[in-house]
Amino acid sequence: MHVRALASIRELSSVAVFSPTAHRRDAFAAAVTDELHVTADAAATPQDAVHGADVVVAAARSRAETPILFGDWLAPSAVIVSIGSTIPQQREIDVSVVERADLIVGDVLDEVLDSTGDMIAATAAGIEFRAKSVRLTDLLTGACDQRLETAMNLMYKSVGSGLQDIVVAELVLTKALHAGLATELPITFETKD
Repeated sequence: MHVRALASIRELSSVAVFSPTAHRRDAFAAAVTDELHVTADAAATPQDAVHGADVVVAAARSRAETPILFGDWLAPSAVIVSIGSTIPQQREIDVSVVERADLIVGDVLDEVLDSTGDMIAATAAGIEFRAKSVRLTDLLTGACDQRLETAMNLMYKSVGSGLQDIVVAELVLTKALHAGLATELPITFETKD
């Protein structure tokens, strides 16, 4: 649950969630309220979910591969996190969200800019975004601090990477070994004959 990660670094006053499936959005809102003790509401539409939000996380590609998040729905200075459209055939955010961003951070920048449906659509619409795009490593090392200070509309676009998964798995394994929570292989499994 991405909201759990956000809550670990930022105090949340409320959460709104949209899913096209009513019982899923209701269940998610209830889980957030129970686990994080934050008011969470299930929104009837994606526009309702993002209205007035400081941080918007788009974490699932849309049905029919059509955008479900539009720039004119967003509050001034809202930070956008787009992690659901990762290949050329997938869509999640409208080109107006890309156009609105004045700084775009990408985890695997070449893939983000050249291989995601959202950015391919922005290119086709004639939106220039390459000059306002930086690598996640630039953000982490401080190489883009000056640009970050003046940016008003930030967007993070992620495609994920196998290397990131391996690094996180190694960190988890190391912590589990140090805490005595790991079982070394080989494991003998009992089977029924």
